[in-house]
Amino acid sequence: MTCAESETAAESEARGEIRALYKRYWYFFDILLIVIVYLFGTLNDPFGFLWYACGLCNRLEKMAFLLFMWVGLMVPATLCGLVLLLRMIVSWPKYIENKRRLLLFRLLVIIGLGSYLVLPFTPLKSPGMHIYIKGFRHYIEAKADVAGIRSWLASLGPEDCVVYNITLSGGRKASNPKDLQKHEWPRVVGHLKPRYVTLSLDDDRRPMVRLNWGSGFLGSWGIVVGHEMMPTPESDLSPHGEYRKEISKGAYIWYGMD
Repeated sequence: MTCAESETAAESEARGEIRALYKRYWYFFDILLIVIVYLFGTLNDPFGFLWYACGLCNRLEKMAFLLFMWVGLMVPATLCGLVLLLRMIVSWPKYIENKRRLLLFRLLVIIGLGSYLVLPFTPLKSPGMHIYIKGFRHYIEAKADVAGIRSWLASLGPEDCVVYNITLSGGRKASNPKDLQKHEWPRVVGHLKPRYVTLSLDDDRRPMVRLNWGSGFLGSWGIVVGHEMMPTPESDLSPHGEYRKEISKGAYIWYGMD
């Protein structure tokens, strides 16, 4: 046997081994396609785990990042889904001779992936912000010193909550001698890093403070702390209302329904 014939024989043997390997493990490519489509579906957060995790660290902007990832993966995931469907029709019958088993595998993939992808767009899933606020509640319980905020409020009088403003930016010119810049916020408020802070009076003219996070398309959410005897208002689930949940006497978390 010449060198050329030896090389040809080696190549043929290698190709034969590759074909045998592919024939034995033909389903690996389908598994890869399923995993890609599954990961894309995970960004839809069908069970609310991502919303809840973002609430635990009070970082809703992470959901915006995941949204951009979802948009970027939409085309590749769609192509993978079409290739998977084509292989289920054309390739699978070549390797799965039992028709019942073939039908079972097809149904498992179609129903499993289909349900996983469709679930986030059905009424069965709770609204994202409702799940987020559950995580946010644990964040507040772990990070917020409600008793310390209430002690600070006790040092204020009703007149302070009329002229005592807390401004948004350290560079903003104070319009009142009692305006607080961001770096002057009480530590029990400042370490939570809210976007807005508003002082006001409850129905019995006792000081209360409202901490607000979020804005624009992210929505708004936060916590209100007042006197221990301050009741928690009922939730207003109208389009421009608020969902409210008491976390302790005189303190509740909320999010806007916009």
